[in-house]
Amino acid sequence: MSEVYFDFPLTDGSRICVLHYERMAEVNHMNPDGTVPSHSHTFYEMVLILRGSCEHIYQGASTMLLPGDLFLIPPHRAHAYRFYEDVDHFNCQFYADTLSSEWLEDIQALRYDRPRRSQSPKAYHGLADINDQGILHLDNPQIPWLLENLKNIQSEQGAGRTDGERMKRCLLQLTLARLSRLRALQFGDVSRQDDWKQALVEDALSCFEQNLTGTVDITELVRSHRISEGYFRQIFKDVTGLPPRQYLNRMRIVRALELLNVQGLDIAETAERVGIYDPNYFSRLCKKLTGYPPSHFQQRRGRE
Repeated sequence: MSEVYFDFPLTDGSRICVLHYERMAEVNHMNPDGTVPSHSHTFYEMVLILRGSCEHIYQGASTMLLPGDLFLIPPHRAHAYRFYEDVDHFNCQFYADTLSSEWLEDIQALRYDRPRRSQSPKAYHGLADINDQGILHLDNPQIPWLLENLKNIQSEQGAGRTDGERMKRCLLQLTLARLSRLRALQFGDVSRQDDWKQALVEDALSCFEQNLTGTVDITELVRSHRISEGYFRQIFKDVTGLPPRQYLNRMRIVRALELLNVQGLDIAETAERVGIYDPNYFSRLCKKLTGYPPSHFQQRRGRE
């Protein structure tokens, strides 16, 4: 458990708070080096990334967050952040006692972390992995309703409206119910008896990683397990929460951000290093997944 506990951000006695951050300088407890140190709190914290990317460290796993990623941290669980740039994101914090017993049972039943996978040398663990942190990834059509709820909660803060606190609780409960349903749809029911499915997906992720600079062909892998490609895609999504192609694109862009942010490579070389040989397609994919073109990350580094 972290020795550092952060206080609830509101001092008006409210038990629900929504904060919207668009710049690094606005983030509470931000260090000069762009990190928020490992910390815990006595309340739940839900984060939705809208634009940009940052690194999230939780339960010994470091993951690069991209737009559409959402996670919920329970009380007394340590986590930390590293920001390389301004990241547009919403942060919703609330105490368990704001919810009725029925809603509290629902939120306690949510998966905050996926079962740890095998520690074999072949197992894949990387910055693109959302599996070990139980991250829910929302597609573009799923984001507006959540964004509207969070903005409505925020608008009630300090407004002094009649039944303002009740409205905030209702909006929060509706949000949690929808997220619970989406999480059940995103992650399949992979039990401990399905170890072969976990092993299959680990093999696929290792294959992706080893062939990131070239063409990824899973046909032989699927054939060796004697299953159809359609069944493989379903297993892959059940285990990781994302379809294979979407996960592979995530791996490529996360690796590209590392090359641009840390190593300072140019765009063309970065694209080739992640197996994309069409610079225009690379730029489109980067903007689609992060909200920014690759030049944004180059320009940001050049200002440092």
